[in-house]
Amino acid sequence: MKKRWSLLPAALLAFSLLAVGLSVFALNQKKWDGRIELTDTEGDRRALDAFVLRGTVGDSVHKIDFTLEDGEVRKESFSLESGVPVFYYQTVPDASWGKYRLEVWDNSAEIQSSPGTKIETINTVDESRLGDGMFDEDYYDDNGRLRGTTTTFDTGQVSVSFGYACMKNKRNGGTSDSLKYWEYAFPTNVTYTPEEPLELIRLQGEEEWDHYEVRNYTDTGIRILGGWSESRQRYYITLSTNQYCDGSAGLYCVGPESEEISGTYQREAHNAPLETLTEIPVSADRRILWLEDAGDGLLLILGEGDGITMELYDYEGRLLDRYHSATEESVDELEVQKTEWPEGTGFFFTGSQRIEQDAYFVHYYDGIWVADGTIKSIFRPQTFDGAVTAVGKDVVLTTSKGIAKDDFVSFNLDEELSYYDIAVLDVSENPEGDCVYAGRLETDIFQDRFSIFAFLSVAESERILENQIVYRDDHDMEELRRALWLLEAEGKGV
Repeated sequence: MKKRWSLLPAALLAFSLLAVGLSVFALNQKKWDGRIELTDTEGDRRALDAFVLRGTVGDSVHKIDFTLEDGEVRKESFSLESGVPVFYYQTVPDASWGKYRLEVWDNSAEIQSSPGTKIETINTVDESRLGDGMFDEDYYDDNGRLRGTTTTFDTGQVSVSFGYACMKNKRNGGTSDSLKYWEYAFPTNVTYTPEEPLELIRLQGEEEWDHYEVRNYTDTGIRILGGWSESRQRYYITLSTNQYCDGSAGLYCVGPESEEISGTYQREAHNAPLETLTEIPVSADRRILWLEDAGDGLLLILGEGDGITMELYDYEGRLLDRYHSATEESVDELEVQKTEWPEGTGFFFTGSQRIEQDAYFVHYYDGIWVADGTIKSIFRPQTFDGAVTAVGKDVVLTTSKGIAKDDFVSFNLDEELSYYDIAVLDVSENPEGDCVYAGRLETDIFQDRFSIFAFLSVAESERILENQIVYRDDHDMEELRRALWLLEAEGKGV
């Protein structure tokens, strides 16, 4: 009996080693190796040959960029940097300009008092209008009241403030050099009359130069819209407007005029646009929502009381075509996806009505084809929940996000994105589209089990954590957000 019990520690040790070995083996079998693959579920994969999809998969440290072209996934690059894409709202794009690059540095709509409006200035400041802001003691008088003035006026005039720089990349990497800067600042014919008066509070410090300004009209929603014409090598801009705007917004060209760049830094200031192609009448029932270059002209999208109107202008300001789409509700905001093709340009619009401060009713979906000076609506789904969408002349590619469930580890992995469902629709006869291909683009990124060691504190787990780039900060764990993103689609044609 004693001999039998004496074998127990050895047996337990052997069992423990076996369990650890099996666990390590299982974990290593689940280690993510960057696999990205496309699985067919319906139709012929060759339907994808007309498109090129680009994306990335990774976490906060490493990423793999990939391309889906001709039905094959190709890994383009691997880098040890932030793998999480940065999404930001850019209404006027940066652009290639010969051997240089143009970067938009200033892109804002300013409001000043309109000529003829009633202006009133008082030498007091209502602190309740300033919210919870904290101000330097120099702005207070001896009685503890803020020192300054309050100016109110009923109607404002909207001005353009727009600037871009010519950039030259340094050799062997590094940052870019700015060679020239174009600055445009000029008034428009748009007036802005909100329900409440426009108010400018100017706090004054003890020194004349020391002042601080607070406006109640900085969040108007009015912004600069613009497109870069590859064929003309110029920027074209206008203003977005809302229900408080009246008058007309110009369709402006703001250069550049030539590629002549000197060896020293230059700065050009302009108080008028290079050209005003045309003036677009605006009102509460006719609001400018978007402007895009369409290859051989400029596409302007207007929100009207009974729907959406699209107008196509050439680069001299002549109206080429107009298309109107009736909607049951007004469209206040647009999301636009643009796909360039050798023979034309496709656009997909998602429109919404603002029903509360931060709440929108999404109800408008339209895919159009622009070519040879004409606008044609070709894709009109009844509902839509897709992500990246590419519109062609008679074919549309749609993608929708998927969520992978992980039964082994449940630490918020169900919040992550690990696959996309992809479909190609024939829209030549049916505006809702007939599916000719469906597939799933997925990765095994969520089969990485090493994140379970984040809750352990043994030396071996720390080593594995380091190898797998999963961090643990004291008692709090910052989990990696590993995911798959599709970023853009191009139309290649067949």
